[in-house]
Amino acid sequence: MLKRAGQEHNPTGVDNTKEGACTDKAQKNKEWFYTLFVTINANFHLKWKINSKDELDPSLNRGWSYFVEELSYKLYLRDQSNSSRGYICSGHNAINGADTKSTVGLAAMGTRIVCCAHHEMKFAGSVGDLQKGERYVNMDYLFFSALRNMPVKHINVSYDIICQWECHLWE
Repeated sequence: MLKRAGQEHNPTGVDNTKEGACTDKAQKNKEWFYTLFVTINANFHLKWKINSKDELDPSLNRGWSYFVEELSYKLYLRDQSNSSRGYICSGHNAINGADTKSTVGLAAMGTRIVCCAHHEMKFAGSVGDLQKGERYVNMDYLFFSALRNMPVKHINVSYDIICQWECHLWE
């Protein structure tokens, strides 16, 4: 407790630590305390076969829970279909192999999720399907969808290909 409050090296000794010095209110720099730790990952084993049409088999989810609202998500992906970011790193099979995997008969090749790294809880509107490998446009939408209602100043993101993804994130 003394260390967390910055009182472990009190020059007058631990016994002279003043009452209330170890409370959250006593700490001067608490920015780190409110940092959101986010982890991003994909599961390429969850494949969804094309077996029906949306009109005949409508989604039971309208963005009310963890999955994003499907229509808005698909419209965004369609509008961004021509956007392509260059790959600056080599050896990332998730990105490099996206165009080589067979998508015949599949509506989705996997799922992508954004969750709290501290609590391992999924954020509302943070889960979406991947139509063709791991594309940045999918991740952009899911990341900002997950964070849209969170008033945070600092975010720490853990993502296996963040070296590539964050390069053009704010464009």
